[in-house]
Amino acid sequence: MSNRIEKVNSVLQRYISDIINNDINDPRIKGIISVSTVSTTPDLKYAKVFLSIFSTENSKDILEAIKSASGYIRKSLASKIEFRCVPSLDFELDTSAEYSQKINDIINSLKDDDNKN
Repeated sequence: MSNRIEKVNSVLQRYISDIINNDINDPRIKGIISVSTVSTTPDLKYAKVFLSIFSTENSKDILEAIKSASGYIRKSLASKIEFRCVPSLDFELDTSAEYSQKINDIINSLKDDDNKN
């Protein structure tokens, strides 16, 4: 990945997080929402945004609310950054934390089995 794309991803990550957490007034969007990763295509037309959602509510419903606000988020981005073209945003849930917890649980269960034998 080029240095330019990494900088673009970093800028998008910061501003998208700010917009989601401070500018959107949707009651369906609750809890702590973190933009964990942004992956932009080399032509800067599309960006995949991975979100970690820490909430007592259903995270899939919160993701759908954010997806429905993607036009507003993109418009807000256009006013905050000076890109020739603001990328189209595709929001996804970041499941890496859940995956790492699952791996840790498996390792711990193997250790427990080893200690019993």
